Amino acid sequence: MPKERNVREKAGGESFLVPIEVCSRPCVLALLCRSNPWLRCLLVAISVLFLSLSAAADELDAGEAHSLAVNQGLIIVDIRRASEWRKTGMPANSHGISLQNFLKKIRKDFTKDIINLVDGDLRRPIALICATGGRSGYASGMLREAGFSQVYNIGEGMLGNGTLPGWVARDLPMRDCDNC
Repeated sequence: MPKERNVREKAGGESFLVPIEVCSRPCVLALLCRSNPWLRCLLVAISVLFLSLSAAADELDAGEAHSLAVNQGLIIVDIRRASEWRKTGMPANSHGISLQNFLKKIRKDFTKDIINLVDGDLRRPIALICATGGRSGYASGMLREAGFSQVYNIGEGMLGNGTLPGWVARDLPMRDCDNC
């Protein structure tokens, strides 16, 4: 009977866990991977590519998010902290619900606050934005786990992510932070 376990692999100097299936009897692929580090590296790279493509399916660039918010009612939530809102402003028509408190710890009420924002309708489309896409990606996963069905990450964030320029550099509509 097959069992699943995680194996720590290294690629590009970074270590990460890759789920693999362990057979009760030796299988050819497992033997080849054990004896051929290039094949193992190729399989890890394919796995990482597959995972990144599946995550990218729930991402929007800032321009798409703005257009969907204006034309189709997408709710944009800026999850940065108030100190960040004061520095750059916020996307126009966005809601400010911070993921973290001032100590940079995840707020326990974050998910509850988002549920209140959508009046309990977990099917409402929501896009999250932070500075560079990391926190919003994490928070998107939290909302999916809570039952939201249409959660998007604006992966380039407000300031850009090294690949895309971000909301600010795209010169998309902004507003000042109210009561920051």
